[in-house]
Amino acid sequence: MYFNRFLILALSLLTSLPSYSQETIKFAVNSPGSPPYLYFNSKTKQYQGFVVDIMEQVQIDFNISSQFVDSHRTRIESLVRTGKADALLSSSTWLTTPKSLLNTIPLSTHKSYFYKLDAFNKNFDINHIQPSTICTRTGFVYPSISKLLTTKQLDRFDVSNQKLMMQMLRKGRCQLVLMNEYNANTLLLSSEFKDSNIHQSALPSNVVDIVIFITKQREVLKPILDKTISKMKKSGELMKSLKRHSQAQN
Repeated sequence: MYFNRFLILALSLLTSLPSYSQETIKFAVNSPGSPPYLYFNSKTKQYQGFVVDIMEQVQIDFNISSQFVDSHRTRIESLVRTGKADALLSSSTWLTTPKSLLNTIPLSTHKSYFYKLDAFNKNFDINHIQPSTICTRTGFVYPSISKLLTTKQLDRFDVSNQKLMMQMLRKGRCQLVLMNEYNANTLLLSSEFKDSNIHQSALPSNVVDIVIFITKQREVLKPILDKTISKMKKSGELMKSLKRHSQAQN
C-alpha cells in the first residue's frame, strides 16, 4: 500500500514538471532562404545557417527539436500568425502585422548597402537617383526602396540568388544591387569577383534588427529562445556562427 502511494506521488510530480521531450518547433522558411541566416544546402539537402545552430542549442538545452518548413514570402507570415507554423526569422519592417506575433531579443543587426560599378558620390541619396535598374532577390522585400519601385524610378530585376545579382551588375544588366553586407563581402572577396571594380555605398540603405517571431499560441517558446540566444551571444558562439555561414554563397 505504501509503495503504491509512493509510486502515485512520484508519477504526479514527474508529470507536473516542465517537459520538452516531445516538443518540436516548426520553423517556416522563405524558401530557399539566404546565408548567413537560414539557407538550403543543395548538397546535403538540409537547411543550414545560424538559425539552425541556435535551434541545435535549443535541442541540447531543452530537448526541443526543430522542423523547417518551406514556404513563400506571401504565405510565411500568415502560417505563423495562424499557428500552422511556430516561428520565422524576420524584421518588424518586413512583416505586415508584426504586433500580432511575439518576438525574441535581437539575434543580429542586418545592414544592406547599394553596389555599383563606378564610385558613389559622397552625397549619394537613392531618393534623388535618376531612373535606374536594380538587381534584387526574387521574393525579397526592400522597404527602403519600395516607393521608388512603385514609381518605377527603380526598375526591379529579380534573380534567384546573390551571386547572380553581382554577375548581372558586372555584365551591365542592371545599374545597382542592394544586398546585405555579409553576402556582399563574401562575394567581393571571392576569386570570381576580387578583381571586379564594384563599389559599396558609404552609408547603408537600411539597418534593422533580426529576430525570431513566434506565434502567440506557442508563447512558452519565447523565454526558451531568448535564453538560448543570450547564452550564445555571451559565449561568442552566435558571432562565430554568423561569420562561418557568411562564407556560404547561395
